[in-house]
Amino acid sequence: MNIHCQICNEPWDDYGLRHGDVAAWEADMIRAGNGCPCCMDNGFTIPDEYTKPEPLVVFNCTDCGETITVDQDEIRYYDKDLAFDEPPQYLTEDGVVCEDCYCDYSECADCGATVHNNNSIYIQHLMKSVCYACIENYSSCDQCGQLEENMTVVENECFCKSCASSKVADCVECDKTIPIDEGILGADNEFYCSMECYDKAKEI
Repeated sequence: MNIHCQICNEPWDDYGLRHGDVAAWEADMIRAGNGCPCCMDNGFTIPDEYTKPEPLVVFNCTDCGETITVDQDEIRYYDKDLAFDEPPQYLTEDGVVCEDCYCDYSECADCGATVHNNNSIYIQHLMKSVCYACIENYSSCDQCGQLEENMTVVENECFCKSCASSKVADCVECDKTIPIDEGILGADNEFYCSMECYDKAKEI
């Protein structure tokens, strides 16, 4: 079924008006009998309230402060709903940011939070980014300085897995961790923390 413009008599398909043939504001103008796009192209005067509306504000970027909008010509009717392609927006710990600002963010490998790169640390040897909140779970190796979560602590010193393998060992008898130079190495290269554990193992 066609709807004719009340000003220039241009026919418009009713289904098309409801399914994206023209912008939503233009469809409203045609249905109200206040003109159509053809009127505007041919110099007809249409009521001021049916001039093109201001762009639709979608969100404000919390980083750069830019107001992200959609042009009214991009907003169409699809049946009774309005539809348009929304500009990319990203939810972070700081708020909603635009696509350009999102380049300055990364996801914490431990907790999954999206945080600004200024509020995270990239651990090179582990090849992951960790936020400031999660970095508190890490310690610095007293020998090489690398950050790791699970440190081996011996006599109030912390060692990463790599350094610990050359500094400390676990007793095969009692699982106690002590410096290698304080233990006893058995004939088959088994490690004991003391003569007591060595003797106990030999009794079995």
